[in-house]
Amino acid sequence: MAHSDRGQPDCTKDEGVKSYDHKLNKTQGVAGNLGMYGMGIPAGLLIDRRGPKYGIAIGTIALAFGYFPLHSAYGQGPGGSIGFYLSCLCCFFTGTGSCTAFTAAIKTATFNWPEHRGTATAFPLSAFGLSAFVFASIGTLAFGDNIADLLLLLSIGTLCFNLLGLPFIRLISAGQEYDVLPSDEDRADVRPAVKARSRASTMSTVRPGERHPSPHPSQPVNSATNGSSDARANLTTTATTESRLVVDEEQGLARSRVASPSLSSNSVSSEEGQGLRLSRSVSRQSAPRPTSAGGRSSHDYGLEITGFKLLERLEFWQLFVMLALLAGVGLMTINNIGNNVKALIRHWIPTATPTYYRSSEAFHVSLLSLFSFVGRFLSGVGSDFLVKRLQASRFWCLTVSGGVFTLAQMFAIGTRNPHLLPIVTVLTGIAYGALFGVYPALIADTFGVSGLSLNWGYIIFAPVVSGFIFNRYYGWVYDDHSHIINDGTLDCPDGLDCYQMAYFITCGSSMAAVALSLWCISLQNQRAKGRTRALSRSVRYGE
Repeated sequence: MAHSDRGQPDCTKDEGVKSYDHKLNKTQGVAGNLGMYGMGIPAGLLIDRRGPKYGIAIGTIALAFGYFPLHSAYGQGPGGSIGFYLSCLCCFFTGTGSCTAFTAAIKTATFNWPEHRGTATAFPLSAFGLSAFVFASIGTLAFGDNIADLLLLLSIGTLCFNLLGLPFIRLISAGQEYDVLPSDEDRADVRPAVKARSRASTMSTVRPGERHPSPHPSQPVNSATNGSSDARANLTTTATTESRLVVDEEQGLARSRVASPSLSSNSVSSEEGQGLRLSRSVSRQSAPRPTSAGGRSSHDYGLEITGFKLLERLEFWQLFVMLALLAGVGLMTINNIGNNVKALIRHWIPTATPTYYRSSEAFHVSLLSLFSFVGRFLSGVGSDFLVKRLQASRFWCLTVSGGVFTLAQMFAIGTRNPHLLPIVTVLTGIAYGALFGVYPALIADTFGVSGLSLNWGYIIFAPVVSGFIFNRYYGWVYDDHSHIINDGTLDCPDGLDCYQMAYFITCGSSMAAVALSLWCISLQNQRAKGRTRALSRSVRYGE
């Protein structure tokens, strides 16, 4: 504390120092968030074009350039080796490194396990959410309040983990596609077609002596006398016709490809006199298949969309707005949980000591990290369960996340006892984790996996906007009930009234997100029905 010549505390000067420290910390936090969210687009572009190893390598370098100088500065104390602007640059590097390495891990998991995208991404997402708790716990147990040693732990830990994983990161293109085993009654007449498909790049062929349906009524039906070359040409025409069901030729957004290999594979007729048995075959072959070299699953009907083409798609804005609504709600509580704890304890337990304040805040931060980990893991695995077992939409995970967020906001609005505040913290952690646990799989399902990293960079910018708005409003409400005390800090003695109005706004945002997710599910069901009708017409047309 500074003193005047008469030995009395110079409160004005002390308030200025406190204000400067507060602005310094806030600016450093903004720089870190800018690196984490603002660098998503260039990092995604790099990873999609050059591969995830480049992303992890650059992320490792950025983390080293961020944490080691900060450790050096804190180790030397006030007036250390770096100044204000350089410290902000270091915080920016830490955010950039985290963003780049994390995006590379998500891309690898999504690409290599396309049929289990939710589960595959749940592991890196959960680890990312839990890492803060692990490092903070180790730092507290080993170093206490020594920030310099904690930064050294972060410097060495992040560097080692990335370097250890770097040699094992690679994208694995799926090999030859497989066929679902037929039932006993169909095995005899399906086996020849399965063998033929394994030899043909089109996944379908016509054996001599079999008839193949013409793709157009005006074209004659080829028989064995026309030769195998005519049959292959006819198959190519059929595959091209089927690919038009899903390729958006006006937008020019994707490579023309066969969207439903099951249809072309089932165009093979069975033994003479058996018929096509199309209805049974199409149902059996609708099971998920491995991805092609391009990274798309054969059961996906979406296009490979990336870059500025995203802005032309309704699906992008649906995902963007939904993430903005829900992530902003979560970030408001996460960034201000300390203020919530302080306000309630100040009003409920006036005799609480500073140590009690710090321990309570640390407890809530740990709860957020732990239950965010739980939410991410359950959401990722649960979304795969919804898609594969229940044939439902992954958007239901967002509906659940929005519902839990709404419940958390209602508890926050009515909770005056600080001992009940952990309910709000736990619900917020679960909802925030569930939100991010399903988003990479949603983006891959909607826009394709080839440009996933860049698309993630576009989508992840949503929390920057909403988080800023909700945090600014929270700060305005809190400041309106606060006054500056002698040590230069803000004090709000009003308890719940210090921030209650902010949670009315976030409660409305959560309910709006629930409504939007239900609308997205409805649209998705309508599109699925339209594709089913188109497929049925194509099958009848082929007959």
